[in-house]
Amino acid sequence: MTKKIKTGLAFGYLNLLTGLFTIIIAFSHSLILTCAAVFFLSFVITMDDIMYESIVMLLTDSRYRGRIKGLQVSIAMLLMPFAMLLGGYVGDLIGVRNLIVISSACVFLAAIICFANKHVRSVYSEYYEHAVKNETMQIKL
Repeated sequence: MTKKIKTGLAFGYLNLLTGLFTIIIAFSHSLILTCAAVFFLSFVITMDDIMYESIVMLLTDSRYRGRIKGLQVSIAMLLMPFAMLLGGYVGDLIGVRNLIVISSACVFLAAIICFANKHVRSVYSEYYEHAVKNETMQIKL
């Protein structure tokens, strides 16, 4: 997939698909359509995560990757209980469907930011092979 399209652009398109499938889940009244949307959403989120990890690897110096990943996971783990509590409260106030629509709007916003960010948009996985060879040569020296 990344041979035909840049990794950064694929990340943006996958974010758009994530928002679309989330909207379908929010407004679907058919069990079959909802199950199909959930199936495709899980596939798209998996691909999106792969693209995200590739982008982090390509844009981050190898000395800082572990620190960044550790900080990212730590922040996510610390905020998860509060986010779940807030999400449940807001879901009770405005309804679950509206909460899902708001979350899909946030995903669409993330896709727009991804397309607007020049560094992410221009990431191409072919450059990674060059970077790995250069890092390997530096380690041997």
